[in-house]
This record gives sequence, C-alpha cells and structure tokens, in this order.
Amino acid sequence: MATLNWTDLGDVFYRQMHLYDMKWEQDLALEYFHIAAAKFGGPIARIMKPKSLILGIPKNNQLFREYLTINDSAGKLKGKVIWDFNKKFVGMGWTNDEILVIIFADGEIKLLDIHGENISFPAPLFGTPAPKEKEIISVEIFENMLIFLTADNYFYYVRNFTSCKPEVINNIDKRRGRPTCFKAIPPNHSFSSNLDILCGDPNGGLNLIQESKEVKFFSKIPFTNEEISRVENIALSVTGEYLALLLEGSVVVVLEANFSRILTRIDTRLALTEIKQLVWCGTDAVCVVCGDYIGILGPDNTTAHMDIDKKKEGVFCVPEIDGMRVITTEKCEFWEKIDEALQMTLSIGSLSAPALLLTANESYLENSGSSGESIRSLQQNEQLLEAVEKLLQAASAEFDVDSQEKLLKAAAFGKTFLPPGIFESNKLVEIVRNLKVLNNIRKDWVARPLTYKQLIYTRTNGELLIKRLLDSRYHFLAIQISKLWKLRVDEIYVHWACVKLTDQRYNDSQMCDLICEKLNSCKSVKYTDIARKALDYGRRELAIKLLENEPAISRKVPLLLYMKEYERALDKAIESSDPDDIYLVIMRIHEEDTIASERPDYIPAENNSVQKVLQKPIAREMFLSYARQVDEKLLRNAFKELKRFQDAGNFTIEKAYKSNLLKTRVEFLATAKDLYSKYDKDPLYEAATKEHITLITQQKRLIKETQDRGIVDCSICDTIIRLLKHGQDQNAEKIAKQFNISDKKMCYLKLRVKASTNDWAGIESMFKQKKAPPIGYRPFANTLIQKGQYELAEAAILKVPEVDYQITMLQYIESYLKAAEVAVKAKMFEVLNEIAQKTTDSAVRDYIDTVMSGSGR
Repeated sequence: MATLNWTDLGDVFYRQMHLYDMKWEQDLALEYFHIAAAKFGGPIARIMKPKSLILGIPKNNQLFREYLTINDSAGKLKGKVIWDFNKKFVGMGWTNDEILVIIFADGEIKLLDIHGENISFPAPLFGTPAPKEKEIISVEIFENMLIFLTADNYFYYVRNFTSCKPEVINNIDKRRGRPTCFKAIPPNHSFSSNLDILCGDPNGGLNLIQESKEVKFFSKIPFTNEEISRVENIALSVTGEYLALLLEGSVVVVLEANFSRILTRIDTRLALTEIKQLVWCGTDAVCVVCGDYIGILGPDNTTAHMDIDKKKEGVFCVPEIDGMRVITTEKCEFWEKIDEALQMTLSIGSLSAPALLLTANESYLENSGSSGESIRSLQQNEQLLEAVEKLLQAASAEFDVDSQEKLLKAAAFGKTFLPPGIFESNKLVEIVRNLKVLNNIRKDWVARPLTYKQLIYTRTNGELLIKRLLDSRYHFLAIQISKLWKLRVDEIYVHWACVKLTDQRYNDSQMCDLICEKLNSCKSVKYTDIARKALDYGRRELAIKLLENEPAISRKVPLLLYMKEYERALDKAIESSDPDDIYLVIMRIHEEDTIASERPDYIPAENNSVQKVLQKPIAREMFLSYARQVDEKLLRNAFKELKRFQDAGNFTIEKAYKSNLLKTRVEFLATAKDLYSKYDKDPLYEAATKEHITLITQQKRLIKETQDRGIVDCSICDTIIRLLKHGQDQNAEKIAKQFNISDKKMCYLKLRVKASTNDWAGIESMFKQKKAPPIGYRPFANTLIQKGQYELAEAAILKVPEVDYQITMLQYIESYLKAAEVAVKAKMFEVLNEIAQKTTDSAVRDYIDTVMSGSGR
C-alpha cells in the first residue's frame, strides 16, 4: 500500500499502477504503428505505418511487414490479419461490442473480432470504384457507430454494421476548407439533444454539425466571451459529459459538452509537435501526452506531470471511465485518480476513521492493547460504521492483493464491534466476491485489467465481462465467475462447444460424444445453436447428430429445414404435434418444390417432395388444407396422387363455378368428369357432371334465342321454366326430352309457369282436356285456390275423384251448395249438418232440409 507513486493535483492525488510487462511478439517502438485499443481493458490492434517501412525497419520483423496484429493488454498475440500496404488506410477503432472496424480511403470496410477473424464482409460504402469526391479523409468509431468525413466535406454515419449503409449527416461549405479535426457528441450531452458533430475550422472557430440542419459556426464558446482559435484536437470524456479543446498555441480549454460553461483553461507552453495525444483520465482530468511525460490538467487550472518510464519511443493512452491505460513498448500501466476512501486511509499521518481502524487492526494482530482504545474512540464518536464502509471502499480500489486483504481484514475486524443490524454483511461478501473476480481477470494470462468501478459497470450492462471472456475463449474462467455470481452457465457451454467444433482432431461421432458429455449437466442447452455452427463449418453430419440431442422439437424443425432435410423436419414436426411446425414444413416443401419445378432438369418422380408429405396421415390433411388456400393446382395434383378422385372432382367443380367464362367452366367440368370417371364406387358423379356439361352447352345456345343471359347457371327445371315464360314451348319440350324429364314433372312445370303469369285460360284448358293430366286434378285445384280463382277451382275440384277432398275443398271456397250436392250424391248425409252450420245462405239450408226430410232423417 505504498504511496510513493502518488502525484498530487491540487487537493487530490493521481497514481501510476503497473499492470503488465508487455509481451509483444517483436520489441518495436510504438511510434512506428497505428494503434487502436478497446475500452474496459480490451484488446490492442496495431498496424505498421507505411512511412515506418520506408525508414528501414529490419527485415527480420516480417510479422509487422505482412500483418495487422491484435494483442491483449499484456501484449500477448490474440490474432493477426494479412495486410495489404498498397491500400490507403484511413483509420480503425473498436466498437462497444469489441468489433475492430478498419476503414480505407476507397470506402472498403473490414469488421474483425479480437482473434482477427472476419465477422462479415460488407460491401464498400460507395460501391466499386468509389467516386473521387467520396474518398474518405477521416473517421471516428463512436460507440457502435462509424462517422466519417469525405473529400467533398460531407459527414456520414453508419449506424448498422450489418448493412453498412452510409447516411448523410450534413456537409460543410468547401470554401471554409477541410476541418482540422472532429468529434461526435452523444445526444444526452449534446448542444441540440441529438447526435452532434463538433469540428475545428481551419481558420479558427468551431462548426456544429447537426443532421438535416444548418451548420452553426462559433467564433466564441457559447455563453462565454472566450475566443476560439484554430482547434487542433478534440477529446471527449468517456461518459460524454466534458470536452477538451487543444487550440493553436497549445492552449487546452475544458468545458461541458453542451457548451454551458468553461471548466479550465490552461496554457501548456508546449510546441504542438510535442503533443502526441489529448486524452481524458476518467472525468476529472485531461492528459496531454508528450514524448517522455504526461501532463495532467485538473480543475481550477491545477497541473501536474508524471514521467513515462520507457526505453523506446512511443506511448499510447486509452481513456477509461475512471482513469486511463498507458501503453509503451515495455509495459502497461493504469493511471487513475486516487479513490477518496483510499486517500483517507493511506495518507501519511491520516487520523481519519478508516485509518484509525486500520491501525487498530494492525495493533490487534501484534497483540497490542492500543487497539481496544482506538475501537472505543471510534464507537464514542459514532465513526465505526463509517470506518468499516470506507475500508471496504478502499479495498475495492486497490490492485495489490495483499493490500486488499489487509484492508478487508481491518473492515471485518471493525464489523465485529458494530451492533447487530447496522451493517449489512452481504455487502462485505459481495465486495470479496467481486475482488476475487478482479484478481483473476487481471492475471497475465487473461490480461483484462478492470477496476472495481468498471466491473460494476459491466455487471449492470448485461454481464459484459462474461461476454468478453467468451470472446477471448476463457470458458472455464467464465463458468467459475458465473457460478460465483449465481448466473446461468448454459450459454457458456454452448459457446465452448461452438469454438470446439473447429478442432479437426475429432471426427463427427467423437465430437458429438465429447460435446454431449460436457453439456449433459445443463438442462436448457440449445443444441440447435451448436448444430447451426457445425453447419457453418461444413460439418453437416455432425449437425444432424447434435440435433438428435435437442430436447425441444420446435427448435429442431427450423434448422432441419435450413439444411433441406425436409423428411426429417416433417417427422419431427409430426412428433411435436404442433400445427405451426407442421404447416411451416409444408410451406417450405411447397416453396422448394415450386422452385425445383422451374429448373430444366426437373424430374417429378425424383424431385417431388410433396409425395413424402402425402404419405404421412397427420400431415396429409393439413397439407390439403394448406393447398386449398394457396395453390389450387397443388391441391388437384395432391388429390390425384392420393387417388381421391371424388375430392379432386369436387374441387374442380368448385373452381369451375368461380369462373364467369362459360368456356372455362366447361373445361373445368370436363376435367371433373374425367376425374369422376376414375371413381369406381359411385358412377353418379360422372353422369351428373356429363349431364351438366350438356345442359350448359344447351343454355349457351338458348341465350341467343331468348336473349336471356340469366338462363345460365339454372338447373334443368329452371331452364324449362324460363323457356316456357319466353313462349319457347318447343325448346322446353326438347330440353325435357333430352334430359328425360317425365310428363308428370313437365305438367307441374307448365302449371307453375301459367299460374305465375296468371294464364287462367291456359290452366283451364290443361285440366279440361279429354285425357286426364298426368299429375291429376288436385294440383290444379290447389293452385287455383292459392291464387284466389275459386270459380275455376270449383271446376277442378269437381274433377278430383276423391269425394272427401271435393267436399272439404268446396267448403273451403264457400261453395256450400255444390258441397251439399256432392254429399247427397255420395250419400254422405252426415256431412250435411256440418255444411248447414257453416253456411249463411238460406237456399242451401232449404236444400239440406228438403234432402234431410225426404230421406226421413
């Protein structure tokens, strides 16, 4: 817990923490390289500057002559990429997701992971070849975005690296010259509450670039009278709250990102050529990086400088949320502001509560009686709880494991003297767990030098640390940390398996057994993710074997379809009994079969996947339902394949009547007749369809004679009725004869037509013929009664041979005299009393009385 490396800056201290001795592949000065480093202790990418090649770097350094290298924070090689030095390199940077984005002047983009493997292959931003005016001049990788400036002074950004589509932000008038530098300001801290771009004007001042808005020029800092000379560099704090401007004359101005106020203005008194970088150290100080030292510029114009211990030229600083990494050829350091609790505890001669408690614990361990006195003093002043909490805070800020242990033991010692319930013991446990994690990931073989604050940030943003360890392929460590934090480990095992697939020492069976053995203890592992990765690596059989271990059938089906294993996919979908899965398979099989049928080498007997579906009883009916909705030809073919000729014929008839063209309808009906002809169980369908085709043919002919288009779609009887109404009796007779309509049915139809046209004379002539009508007389009587033609009805009633009917219907039409005469004639005298009661006609009553008295009744 030495304080020798502390440097004071006003009331606070900064320190240099040695992290690693660098293990570069070849020990070259950093000044020869373009460098980009990811935040949160992330990887470092280096590519040699073309000028350095010309300066005569020894030929034995072939690695840097041919490759871009990616190293961890300890300098260990993680990956390398073959480099083409003939291409004009513009810049590179790491996104928040630790994707290395490399941009060339012609718009070409490379997206690499930390191992130097291509994540994707995006097309050039402006096509090939790119227009000369769209040559990329300068770039910035901002969060997960790419922002760049082209030769025609247009600013663009790429928000999505999946599509890499450039979108215009705005442009600067060419007459103002090319910007000296630019920096993106996040919306939550910008001047406009949107994404702003701040760029230096070559003639002095600042340009504020906003999307689809007029460019604003500032010769003075807003809300102040501070003149802005030529801006040479702009640095934004990691949190986006503060800006640092390096002005002409080496003056550094620090202000809030929304320009609301100036925080510091310092003249560094350095030549611009001496300043290599302008970097934030956390959010409390700006660092001016020079050749041999780093100047620290703090609040209230406070300054300090810290020497860089190096043998070779070149230093690169990486800003972090609470400090910065300083990388040289020899070592990697972390520079930070001393935590307040640590400063209170370790400052020489400190009498603060945590310092007293630390001293008390040391005295206790030495069996000194003074420890009790210190504890009582803290208790009396009610400072013991504060002391415990400050010691825990100080322990979390320490890098040295022995110092952490010493501070934690002192805190635990003080905790024992606190009353129950005042201090949460879980807090101590949590800090110990987190420090255990930090100490492991800071080791040389992992080289992820996070601070406690950075660790908490990664935990509150989707467990970023676990993701970074997986990207670095430290699976065992990721599992141990996840168990310590009580997180699920399933995804870690899946990631391990996906990486293991590249191991060519194992054949498909051995690899499947190895993966299943490792993943056997995980209940919710998605084998489909591993199988898909195996498929990407060209190991198809392994993918199929892995899928057999997937417990969720619903996850198997999509991947089997992607592999075009349609029969297996169908079997699994049926096994799941999920209609959605079955329909998905059916749909994909249909799509594939449709595409295949368009190829010239298509052979239905060999390529028809539909046959496989129709062989499965459960899928068959669902397939027919699907085909009925989307493809009528497919449905007809399916019916034929199943030899369900009746269903095929029925569907064809439905299709026929959806057409308004008679010719098309007849064609469909003819097809239906042919299908019905193959249906041996019932010849009625074929006969009815054949008859209907004949009827439509006749109806088509009759349209010309009757000028009645409504005759189409009529049944045989309706056709005859329409002909009779048009006076086409001869044609009606022909239709009746052609379709075997009986005389009785024909008589009914004629009666119906004459009644509807009020042709009473025609009806009379029909039932008064010498030959009795084939339907008898009752229908005539009933029809006439319904139409109110009682006089004619009486004549028809009297022709009906049934006396009971005559008497009843004559009474119904109030022809009581005729009813009485019929009753007398039939000697049904018992009916006469009923008739006498109903009638009001005295003549009828007299007739009945006469008959009754004459018969002696």
